[in-house]
Amino acid sequence: MEVRIIHAKRKVSDKKRALCAVMKEVIQVAKKETTVKLLQQVEVQAKIIETQRLKIAELARTIDELHLVIEEQNRTIKKLTETLGQNSRNSSKPPSSDGLTKPSPKSTRTSSGKKPGGQVGHTGSYLITPTEPDEIIGNLRKP
Repeated sequence: MEVRIIHAKRKVSDKKRALCAVMKEVIQVAKKETTVKLLQQVEVQAKIIETQRLKIAELARTIDELHLVIEEQNRTIKKLTETLGQNSRNSSKPPSSDGLTKPSPKSTRTSSGKKPGGQVGHTGSYLITPTEPDEIIGNLRKP
């Protein structure tokens, strides 16, 4: 009976070794397949990254070009605004170029606060008409 148990134990240990060897092979194959899949995913990701890098560079160039366009437009707007604000008073343009929207004249006088005309309490003075004139001159026109 002991011979059978030893013989059975040998068979089990042989089967275990064979099973372990198969398992090791399966694990190595699985590792290889996983490694291959991971490498493929890395390659795909590298392609995506390169595509995105190129797109970012293109967008950066577009942004730079748009900044230049904006600067030029701002200069043009400033120049046109200055031209619109000019008239004969603040530039060398002739008054005839002002058109119908001529600016009103600005007085430098300041208001005294008094009403116009003779003020209350002022006696006033005037020339007295003589009763007899010294000389009478007739009409200078000849008939």
